Parts: sequence; structure tokens; C-alpha cells
Amino acid sequence: MAEITENTKKILEVILNLKEGQVMSYRDVGALAGLPNGARQVLEFCIRCLKNMNCHGGV
Repeated sequence: MAEITENTKKILEVILNLKEGQVMSYRDVGALAGLPNGARQVLEFCIRCLKNMNCHGGV
């Protein structure tokens, strides 16, 4: 099992703080997590860790 990185923790914090029905791009989640070029990291996180959550077309 892979270790949870600080960046992963930051991404998860942003996603968990979204209000119900709120839509945000991968880029915006990355920016709020302090990762201005982190859209791909957010996408990978959604693919690998949140398969039961609808992350397509916005988080």
C-alpha cells in the first residue's frame, strides 16, 4: 500500500470541504491545495482513491 503524501492530504482536504452540489475543476482543486500545476495530481487522486465518487466533469 502506498504512503499518503502531503500533497494527497492537501487535495483530500479541499475535496472534503466542498459543499454539496459545488463543482470545481481539477485545476482549481489543485490551486486551492497549494499545487498551482496540480491538476493531474488531482485527477490521479480521483481515479485511484475516489472511484465511488463522481469526479468526472468536475469534482
